[in-house]
Amino acid sequence: MKLIDKYMMKQFLLTLLFSILVLCVIFIIVNLIERMDKFIDSKMSIAQIAHYYVVFLPDILKMLIPVAVLISSLFTVGKMSNINEITAMKSGGYSLYRIMLPFIIICTFISFGQLYFNGWLVPKANEKKFLMEQKFLNVNDNNTLSNFYYRENPTTNITIGYYEPNYQVAFNTSVEYFTPEPNPRLIKKISARSMEWDSTKKIWRMNDIIVRNFDSNTVNNTRLDKMEIKLSADGEQMRKIQKKSDQMTFPETREYLYFLKNGGKDITKLETEYYANYAFPFANLIVIFFSIPFASVKKKNGLAMQIAAAMGVAFTYLVFWKVGQSIGAGLSLNPVLSGWFANIIFIIIGIIILLKTKT
Repeated sequence: MKLIDKYMMKQFLLTLLFSILVLCVIFIIVNLIERMDKFIDSKMSIAQIAHYYVVFLPDILKMLIPVAVLISSLFTVGKMSNINEITAMKSGGYSLYRIMLPFIIICTFISFGQLYFNGWLVPKANEKKFLMEQKFLNVNDNNTLSNFYYRENPTTNITIGYYEPNYQVAFNTSVEYFTPEPNPRLIKKISARSMEWDSTKKIWRMNDIIVRNFDSNTVNNTRLDKMEIKLSADGEQMRKIQKKSDQMTFPETREYLYFLKNGGKDITKLETEYYANYAFPFANLIVIFFSIPFASVKKKNGLAMQIAAAMGVAFTYLVFWKVGQSIGAGLSLNPVLSGWFANIIFIIIGIIILLKTKT
């Protein structure tokens, strides 16, 4: 690695750290102002408020890092262009593609690092944040899974009144069996006051049961004290299902989608969001194809133009990132394609801009 590469990397990383710090401070101040009345009403101490923003910070970084990368690359290359360092490098035989190389290397590492950060660390922090919101900010309790319905298979439906994850017990549970498609008819229903997970036998043990068998003209009722039943979801999976999507790690989300798909549910929208979350960290790499060609050309407006460009590109990407998911789901496109829609569009535009810029 040449000295000039180390110089560009150092300037970029220092600017990136400063950009992340400034963006986080701005976000936290704005959010603090919005929530101050709730913090006061809940009588949270300064230490508790500080702890809340510590566990909130990973979720903030998840959205701000690509914006910080965009701003940092614009500022770094823009500054070098304004003091004629870019011109000197080109005179020394460096093309624009060669100038981009150190930034591409760094942003590739950042993208994969953020992929792990978003998919494994942020959900765990969000769980802690939600617990604090439950305790202090009167956010609706999500510790129990209530009024939950899911399809065990195409002919079996499960209903759960509510689920207590700490004890792995479901209450007011029913299992309904239907005839096969195309004309389903209810043929059997098992209702239980409670259903607890037996981790040793890997089965559910139902208590206080009524079994109803539906014939063509009659209903036969049978009461039982206990019954064992095997379902596709175990006690731990039930606990994971109750989580919000932003509290699930990537493996947990994949497992949840597989669970829903096996039950016959259409998961196109959820699967699109899953792949979009995989695609989002690579925005760190894509923005390089916009920022460096733009900033390498010396401009009269300087800093103001670079800030405006950074905000414009970042906002447009976020819009495409969300809209692309809706468009893909609406057109029934492959979830992978829908999830990566914004990245595909922006990388194409970025390459076009790069090719049209003097190298």
